[in-house]
Order: sequence, then structure tokens, then C-alpha cells
Amino acid sequence: MTEHTQNTLIGVRQEALIHLSDSEKLLGEYGRYAENLEQMIDKLSLDLSDETMDSYNKLKIEFQNIQDKITQETAWFDQLYALMNTLNQSEDLDENLAQEIISKYQELRDKKVHSV
Repeated sequence: MTEHTQNTLIGVRQEALIHLSDSEKLLGEYGRYAENLEQMIDKLSLDLSDETMDSYNKLKIEFQNIQDKITQETAWFDQLYALMNTLNQSEDLDENLAQEIISKYQELRDKKVHSV
């Protein structure tokens, strides 16, 4: 493996660890927000009236939106985590596998940037 590829992999490793940490924090925030929404929905559902129905429906939509974000973030996190496992378990990478890992990482990173 070339020195340039080795240096790139070091950068990928460092960047990916930051992304994984940020993603974990984001998933925690999404989870807490979803729990709060769910509690508000439950409270409103006990006393549905014409006045509360609009709020109830908006909260249900917001809850679905946050669930979708959790699903997307979890899928991205899982893909990045799997890629990092491949990188960490491969002691003697050849140039082709190293380039494949770098390429896949860049693809995941770009997908994340475009989804924000």
C-alpha cells in the first residue's frame, strides 16, 4: 500500500470516529425528542376535541418525521460502523481494498452531507 493511501486511511479513521460520535449524540437527541412527542400525543389523545385535533394531527406528523430521521441516521451509522470494522479488522490491507474502503467512506460522508 502506498504511503499516500496509508495517510488517507488514517484521516478516514479519525474522521469516521468523529462522525460516529456525532451520529450517536444525534440519535440520542432524536430519541428524547420522539419520547417527548409521544408523551404529548398520549396526553392529547385522552381528551380529543375539535380544538385539540389539529395539534394532535400535527404532533403525529412530527412524530413520524422524527421516526424517519431516526431510521435514516441509524442506517447511515450502521453502514459507517461496518466499514470501520472492516478497516480495523484488516491488518494487512492491499492497495485495492484500501482504496475501496476510502471510496466507500467518501460515498457515505457525501450521502450524509446531502441529507442534512
